[in-house]
Amino acid sequence: LVADQTESARRSNSGRQQFSVAEAYFHNSPAPTAVFERVRGDEYLVDCNQALERISGGRIRDLVGMPSRVYTSDGTDEFRTGIIDGVRACLDTRQSSERRFSFFDDRYQHRPAVVEVSFSFAPPGRVIVQIHDLSEIMQAYEQASRSERNYRSLAEHAPVGILRCDAAGRVRYANPRLRTLLRQTVALDQPLPGPPPLADAVSRCLATGQPVTLRHRLDSTEGDEGVWLESRLHPELETGETPAGVLGI
Repeated sequence: LVADQTESARRSNSGRQQFSVAEAYFHNSPAPTAVFERVRGDEYLVDCNQALERISGGRIRDLVGMPSRVYTSDGTDEFRTGIIDGVRACLDTRQSSERRFSFFDDRYQHRPAVVEVSFSFAPPGRVIVQIHDLSEIMQAYEQASRSERNYRSLAEHAPVGILRCDAAGRVRYANPRLRTLLRQTVALDQPLPGPPPLADAVSRCLATGQPVTLRHRLDSTEGDEGVWLESRLHPELETGETPAGVLGI
């Protein structure tokens, strides 16, 4: 009997090529990645990629093929124990999940490292674990938060009135000095209640996308002569030419 095996060989070669591509992607992925499976009631590290070897100093490779109880039974390494707990939960529920861990690491001497770990169930019974280092992102966020707090403190104590409105003309911020100058209650998320010239100037700035300078008199409600105010409004142009809001001083 003679059979044409051309198509069968082509499918076999295609399968091997796809496997080779997947294997290359796994080992060269920049995200530290490991694969676990359960054998006779215990979780085993099946494989890990180069990125995970680098951040572990090569120590992770020694755990391949070793039951997890060997390196988590004493409970001293909370990160390892947390990883295995996540693997077990993923295998039990057959559902993917994410967990965040914080621990001290030699790379971050003055603050804890923060990582987000994803657990992805891979039928029939494996778990792909990927580690995403959030430490630099968290540090940038903390710095931005500190800067925002500093600027807000400056605005709160500024000797001039500061106003910020959104694209619909609703007040998003008004510092104490502005509230004093306007002699009115300024409610957030509401249109500016000030004198018509100022509210009109905000509308004009939004409509034209151009700065507006306004000098106007604010009449007194207490019988005195009132005050003259000079307001400078600037459009906030985030994308394109349509203002996303107005900043006024």
